[in-house]
Amino acid sequence: MLFRSRLYLKNLRADVVPAPPSISAAKVTGEPAAPLETLLVRADAALRAQHPEIAKQLYAQALREFPNSPAVATGMGAMALALGDESTARAHLQRALQLDARDATAWFELGLLDHDDAALERAATLNPNLGEAHLLLGVHATDDGDLPMALAHLEQAVRLMPRKSYAWYSLAFAQARANQTAAARDSLQQSLHTATTPEQRKMAATLLESLEPNH
Repeated sequence: MLFRSRLYLKNLRADVVPAPPSISAAKVTGEPAAPLETLLVRADAALRAQHPEIAKQLYAQALREFPNSPAVATGMGAMALALGDESTARAHLQRALQLDARDATAWFELGLLDHDDAALERAATLNPNLGEAHLLLGVHATDDGDLPMALAHLEQAVRLMPRKSYAWYSLAFAQARANQTAAARDSLQQSLHTATTPEQRKMAATLLESLEPNH
């Protein structure tokens, strides 16, 4: 039985952006006059470590000190999206793109929010090293039956994210759909090798089993 790849990526945000092993409030608060990059890194780390109140304080500080920064608007949009506030996220991301239409991260977040492949394509074009954009585009192309496009994006995704089990699984799924069975088995071995959760191991093992000749 083949699993639809889009279902496997239902928790993509949590998987693509894993939380740091450990982070405390003391590590992310910093001094009031911190540079923009430092503020954004600390805010993102706080958010991923499930300290949303600290993240909000840091983003608010960044907005006060750098009100016209597209990076701040993008970060605030990503934070709102992570917290489930889609309308606020969209407003921040649209402002980020008004400030800088070449902000690849803002295009990616907007594409993720709106399930918009055109926005994801724009993100991948502006930043060809944005593996997550290639991954999503490949997954969508697989589900739509455009296997050449899917394989192109997913091969790029595993080159950029070789330690991500879900990227290898998604490539294997597309390869299996394209009757590239040997390649799919190799990709699934990589998926098993890089798996970090029981779900990832189970998905890869089940698909691998389905590719055996007696199935």
